[in-house]
Amino acid sequence: ALCRWRRLCGDDVHYVPGTDHAGIATQSLVERLLMQRGVDVANMSHKERLQHVHRWKDEHGDHIVNQLRKLGVSVDWTEQYFTLDEQRAAAVTQAFIRLFNQGLMYRRVRFANWCCHLKTVISDIEIDEEHYAEPTDISVVGYDGLLKVGLMHHVAYPLESGGEVVVATTRPETIPADAALAVHRDDLRYSHLHNKRAINPITNKFIPIICDDILVDMEKGTGVVKVTPCHDARDYECGLRHDLPQEVLFDEDGSMSLSDGDRVHRFAGRQLVLNSLQHKGLYRGSVTHPMIVQRCSRSGDIIEPVLYPQWFLRMGDFCKHAIHAVDSGELRITPQQQSDVWKRWLGKEQDWCVSRQLYWGHRIPAWRIVAGLPNQTGSDEEQSVDDDVWVVGVTEEEAKQSAIASHSCDPAEVSVVQEEDVLDTWFSSALLPLSTAGWPASEVSDFYPLSVMETGSDILFFWVARMYMLCTALHPSNQPPFPHILLHPLIKDASGAKMSKSKGNVVDPLDVMNGASYEKLLGNGTGMTQYTDKLKAMYPDGFPACGADSLRFFLNKRTLPPEDNFQNIDFDVYEVVLARNFCTKLWNGVRFAYMIWPQDFEASPMPNDTSRFALLDCWIMNTAARFLADYERAMDEHRLGDAATQVQVYIRDHLCTQYFQLVKVQGEILETQDILYHSICIGLQAAHPFMPFITEDLWQRLPHPKGTSKSIVDSCMPKASELAVWLSDDLHEKKALLQAVANSGKATADEFKPTVMTLCTTVPEHYRLFQENHTMLEKYFFVKKLVIKGEMPSDTSSLLSAPMDSTCVLFVDGKDVRADSLYQTYTTRLKGLQVQLGRLNKTMTKLMYAEKVPAHIQERDRSRADEVTKHIAAMEHSLSLLSKNRAESEE
Repeated sequence: ALCRWRRLCGDDVHYVPGTDHAGIATQSLVERLLMQRGVDVANMSHKERLQHVHRWKDEHGDHIVNQLRKLGVSVDWTEQYFTLDEQRAAAVTQAFIRLFNQGLMYRRVRFANWCCHLKTVISDIEIDEEHYAEPTDISVVGYDGLLKVGLMHHVAYPLESGGEVVVATTRPETIPADAALAVHRDDLRYSHLHNKRAINPITNKFIPIICDDILVDMEKGTGVVKVTPCHDARDYECGLRHDLPQEVLFDEDGSMSLSDGDRVHRFAGRQLVLNSLQHKGLYRGSVTHPMIVQRCSRSGDIIEPVLYPQWFLRMGDFCKHAIHAVDSGELRITPQQQSDVWKRWLGKEQDWCVSRQLYWGHRIPAWRIVAGLPNQTGSDEEQSVDDDVWVVGVTEEEAKQSAIASHSCDPAEVSVVQEEDVLDTWFSSALLPLSTAGWPASEVSDFYPLSVMETGSDILFFWVARMYMLCTALHPSNQPPFPHILLHPLIKDASGAKMSKSKGNVVDPLDVMNGASYEKLLGNGTGMTQYTDKLKAMYPDGFPACGADSLRFFLNKRTLPPEDNFQNIDFDVYEVVLARNFCTKLWNGVRFAYMIWPQDFEASPMPNDTSRFALLDCWIMNTAARFLADYERAMDEHRLGDAATQVQVYIRDHLCTQYFQLVKVQGEILETQDILYHSICIGLQAAHPFMPFITEDLWQRLPHPKGTSKSIVDSCMPKASELAVWLSDDLHEKKALLQAVANSGKATADEFKPTVMTLCTTVPEHYRLFQENHTMLEKYFFVKKLVIKGEMPSDTSSLLSAPMDSTCVLFVDGKDVRADSLYQTYTTRLKGLQVQLGRLNKTMTKLMYAEKVPAHIQERDRSRADEVTKHIAAMEHSLSLLSKNRAESEE
């Protein structure tokens, strides 16, 4: 919508489409599909796995692109990118090499968040946290049973010298890897155990009892802590301080081996450990313990902390610069509230773990030197990661040359092996402003930096923050990629829940556009087979076909102003249907105009002289000028919801409901035909960013002046300032009066079916206004003759009246109506008015009414009673006159 709007303003807009390779999500999906078909993925080669993923991508990877095309996203499809294409791959490789050479990219063995299901590390912001205050059974991906969380287990460790010490733990499955027990040096309860040994209750091995005041909190648990260096970050630091052995208990898939050698799921191992402890008489029970369970947002598996060599990007200086950019105003974030969130997250200055243990992605262009180093004998492909020496290069030969130059390797002996890991998908995505602008193959194009970065609030840190920091650092002159971040709301289901395939509440926009039965929604392969009752309750008949324009208009209209902090959009198919009804009204309204224009009509350019146009024509152009001013301001301020609402009010209320209805009776006037054309053009151009298809179709059917663009996309929308000549303060009041007279007169004519009507007013200005629009009113009333007078009649005894106010009344001769049918109608209405007045009087005479009812309510009731009383008097007069006419007709 923003891009289409800027094009209508005459700007050169460059909107590049593309998709990322979604490393973890895509690889896990393809492997799951292969396993469902009985394919042994574990025994497939790296090349075979890649072939399967590429095949799936070629067959199914264009679904998002197809959605964008059907939605009418206005992009340059000739420049469509994919984050694994050649140009993006070159950018990723060069970025890594440059960052490595600047000392910003490094490799360390650190604790990382490991997803056993996906067999890869994930970042902190890819973790969902679940809080449990009470013992709760939860499901775990890959584990057949239920896991009980929210418990602290008490386990007895026998002492070498006799007796026991009790340890509290939430993870009894890690006991086989315990390297020590730790106590606080000042805890008198355990002072006799300093430098003693305990016995591991599962392995029966001796383990030392150490003093560690950093790890142990005397007030928590039993005051004794089990130390498992390879499965807890704080335990690992403790192990380094005390030189404890490091034993890895779990495999990459989360399985573990017990004494019999069989491998089991780590949570099945937990139960086996508890069973063994109970069998040995060493289990001392459990107590409720509130806890936080961390899950992988990709797979739902419970995160396992593991020691693993990873590649990291130093983020300290990057984060400082990004925070300063917001503080100084160099970078603006909308909504403003998100600036504080931005600074809070980046204030942590946490280094970014960029490596992933996958094969679908950009392979890291780092090479380990395995031979040729000074004082190195032979090849050592299995050497310890602590001693690894790494170089970078696009090719193996380039990496060798780097090893020779930077590490004095022997040219005849040097050998390097490339890193197997790939880069985080967000790393390649973070380079898109640069890579789509030609970097690094050529100079950065004029379309860098972006004017605005518009995206969802949920990926502000996954993508946007990293994009800002990396592109700024890598740009030849350190120019930031954009000056403004605009965050849009998230689309949730009708109940306000986040859409998720696991919940079965994901809505495919193609189903909304094309329509889909309930049965199709269940079988479309998007996971909607779950929660079917909930889905059926929300959409019992499925989705009716609403088209792209309706869906786009609904979403844009529901986008609240940025200062409202992007309230989420609860998707409601019925609101999309209402948007479809609006599209239909626009279609029918413009089609009506074709009946007004002569077959050979060709509109004139926008007129600047308002003197030759009728009041209604001046009014609609005055309305259009004011509408455009508000619309331009809303679009410039990115208040798309306000702009869409203004479009709907202008087209539905002003054009279709008012102007089109009144213009029917003066459509033969050439000036009116021109204004009809221009008022429609303004409405179509304003609606085009939200409804591109219907506006394009209708635009191409309009009788444009010579030289007008055939496509609305290439048209130039007039600015509000260009319509300033049409602005007038009294037009609205005059048109409102004329509209009231027209509506009342039409209703009176429809009811009485007279041949002659008389419009009387005591206000000279009103008399002149009615005279100037005499022909239009007469045709609109559909009477043979309309008489306009500047005074009230002296005798109204034989006249039926339709008063609008004390200065303006429509009269019909009582003898010029169908007395019999009207008498029955008026009798029924009179009874209804009398009942209404009786109810009001009963309410106002209740006990304590004056004391208890608020004053404004009492005033409202009195006004209603007065109004009904006047209607009753007028109705009684009309009935008296009709009764007299009936009697005279019978004689």
